[in-house]
Amino acid sequence: HLNLFKADLLGGNYLVSAIGYYRPHDRFRFGSFGQWTASDALVLYYDGIVTKGSDALYPVQDQANPFGGSLQKRYDDSSRLLTTLTAGGSYTFLSGSTLSMEYLYNGPGYNDAEAAQYYRLRSIAHDHFFDKSSLAGLSQMTLNETLNNGLPFLRRHYLMAQYQVREIRNVLDIIVRYVHSLDEDAGQASTILEWQLTKRMSFFNINMVAVDHGKETEFNSVLRESYMAGVEVHF
Repeated sequence: HLNLFKADLLGGNYLVSAIGYYRPHDRFRFGSFGQWTASDALVLYYDGIVTKGSDALYPVQDQANPFGGSLQKRYDDSSRLLTTLTAGGSYTFLSGSTLSMEYLYNGPGYNDAEAAQYYRLRSIAHDHFFDKSSLAGLSQMTLNETLNNGLPFLRRHYLMAQYQVREIRNVLDIIVRYVHSLDEDAGQASTILEWQLTKRMSFFNINMVAVDHGKETEFNSVLRESYMAGVEVHF
């Protein structure tokens, strides 16, 4: 049995929509998005959702654990309402290129204390990864949970920017992106390039670099730098 409601407000240059639903044995969710065409070049928008509780894993102190803590679904049965909100805008230049900027509030993300405990737990698990004892198995499980904790972003406040140029001489697309965590003062820069060599063949290049100032952050959890290039062929 699903309880659902939806409402839309449509104007000449704006749209606001809200939708919520509740199903027994599932989480209540309420979401909304809106868009305002301020001019031919400028579009402003937002997108948000409120959920009751969370399936994500959070670090908690656990004296029974040899590492002194573990990751648990702290808000699994909680009535706490958690909000995720994105707000921003995009501007299209006369050349056709587009600049987008966004602010993200990730309510389910870790606060300072939770983040410190998370990094401490991850560091301890890393130190015991190659132990020839039962701690090695616990280490592997803990590191897997830290990398797959159910949160798309680890902390709560982010700024994002993207510059996109499409069809340069009808063959080249370029995207430059940057994500900055205000909580950690660190970020990740990336570039995506696609070059149409022929009607059936294209070259692509994807690069990513963590801007971490030499400290441990979510952006260097697995890789600090990544460079990839290849050719795509359609038969």
